[in-house]
Amino acid sequence: MKADERKDSCTRRIMLQIDVFAIWAQRYPRLKTQVTSLPTLRGQWRDTWELNRHIAQEGCSKVYQISKLPCRPISRRRPRRPLALSANDYDENRRKTDDPFTIPVLEPNQLRIVRPIGEQRLTVEEETETRDGAGPRGAFGRIRNKKSRTEQPAQIRREMRNMGVGARLFEAVDTRTGQALVLKEFLPMMKNVAMGEVELYRYLYDWTRRNQPAWLPSDLPLVPLHGYLTTGPEVEDPSFVQAWRDRFGPSLPPPVPGNVWVAVRAARLLPLTSVPRLALGDAEKFPLASPGGAGWWGRLWGKGGPDRVAYLKNVFEGSITAVSLLHQAGVVHGAVSPSTILVSTADLREGGREGGMEVWLSELGFATNVLSQGTLDFEGLVKRDWKGCSYALLEVFLRLLAEEEEGEGEGGDGLGKYEEGFTLPFAQVEAGGLQAVTEERFKGDVSVGLRSLVNNERAYQQAVACLDAKGGAGWVLLHDMANAGRLVAQEGGVYGVGPRLLASSFWES
Repeated sequence: MKADERKDSCTRRIMLQIDVFAIWAQRYPRLKTQVTSLPTLRGQWRDTWELNRHIAQEGCSKVYQISKLPCRPISRRRPRRPLALSANDYDENRRKTDDPFTIPVLEPNQLRIVRPIGEQRLTVEEETETRDGAGPRGAFGRIRNKKSRTEQPAQIRREMRNMGVGARLFEAVDTRTGQALVLKEFLPMMKNVAMGEVELYRYLYDWTRRNQPAWLPSDLPLVPLHGYLTTGPEVEDPSFVQAWRDRFGPSLPPPVPGNVWVAVRAARLLPLTSVPRLALGDAEKFPLASPGGAGWWGRLWGKGGPDRVAYLKNVFEGSITAVSLLHQAGVVHGAVSPSTILVSTADLREGGREGGMEVWLSELGFATNVLSQGTLDFEGLVKRDWKGCSYALLEVFLRLLAEEEEGEGEGGDGLGKYEEGFTLPFAQVEAGGLQAVTEERFKGDVSVGLRSLVNNERAYQQAVACLDAKGGAGWVLLHDMANAGRLVAQEGGVYGVGPRLLASSFWES
């Protein structure tokens, strides 16, 4: 790339970044009172307040045309309390002396395991594409033969293969501070994944220090990393092995030397997979209006009923912001799903308020720093991230707004039938089957194909009505996320997908 081309590309990217900031600042007035020091160019704006005043006077388009600030958008999330203000975080003296951008190497005596809480299993998605009559293998065709000129339609088959347990999860406590932690013990075959996650956190912390000088690592939409350690030969000591077995029983084998343990401050965070069950499981805490009264609108916004749609919009917006920020840093997550998107609350009233919820991404072990590996297909990996995010959000949307439980209704476990006799049961939605259905039956068409299927399911009528509002803005948003290639091809490339999604009319009240 020539020097003038590089300069032009850099200028467009800077202009796009300030445009993103302008959009967020206009949507969230509370940012106008958040005075944050920003890098400046020729003293144009000294702080956030002056920049917002300029936006209010000149308009977003004016800022887009003339701004040259070398900075990225400020996070929309409310500022977190300093670590020193929380009883469960570092004390004030430690906060002042320790560098918050350093990932500490922990000692075994600094952690106390409370109880085992589960396992992480590896699941690999295998996709095979075949074409009838193409190649020497007859009806099975060639696998991934991009040079084939046959006019026969491609047959795509997806299989989920279980690779076994990759990590064990424990609830733990920092013995120095009392901080509640989730401790992940990566088994030997996952050591590279564990160290890759630690190294990626180091890169993101360094990126934050260089590009967002007003931020702390806790301002990133990532599950906070507390530290890590590697077990040594002491775990083979007979006294340790006996103490482990006495406490946890013979069903939980003791660790072996070389296992990597990663501690994260995620003890009180909830994955999206658990939100519908927790939010709707307590009828007294979240009373619903009578289904026979004001109809579906009354059930969503009736007297005493939680604002589920406001809650879901905050989940949508927080997830898009988190994924977009990773891409701005040159990182692709690689495994965005309902289990890797965490929220701070399942309380629909609290989470439905502006600033009442925070959204984090977790499980960065399979994430990739594309900027350090220029041979990778950045655009292709970014599209995969947005596709995973789209189906994860649609899954929680359908489940949280579903009217009936599994097994009720005319369709039995399918709750209604598609015009071709195909059904969409709750079990398939919860198992992540939306992507397989959309890709295989509707060629990735979310706004028309998948909508026609969901619309025939009686249980999902509330969700369909909400996504249909404003000319189907919700379906268009999900379709653009699942098929991000069109947005990537526009000005701004992979860095412009998130801002364009946040500019959707779906967010308008």
